Amino acid sequence: MTNIAVTVSVTSQPLPAGTVFGGINVDVTDNSGNNLNGQMLNGSETPPWTHTFSGASGPNPVVVTLQAFDVGGNTMTQPVVVKQTTAGGGFTPGGTTTPPPANTFPAPVGATIAVS
Repeated sequence: MTNIAVTVSVTSQPLPAGTVFGGINVDVTDNSGNNLNGQMLNGSETPPWTHTFSGASGPNPVVVTLQAFDVGGNTMTQPVVVKQTTAGGGFTPGGTTTPPPANTFPAPVGATIAVS
């Protein structure tokens, strides 16, 4: 059994008119290749944009897929795929974990992945 802590990195994007941000869905494939149950994050987590998944060990890198959705379940962004690059590591291409300004929504741009 392994713990896979994923912290999503976000950047502010303009919120389309009439759209209400719902959250960022985080899908994880663990080191054994199993797809774990996804988790919808909304930034109110402690710490923000973070969730720990329970998975199985194996020879494969952890793969995380991130995508923003509105409250109706419609996609707001293209999927962002992040692969574990080293033992216990991930890739974050920039962004922040702080809430976005008004009239914007937090679009996922990357994630850190910590496997223990």
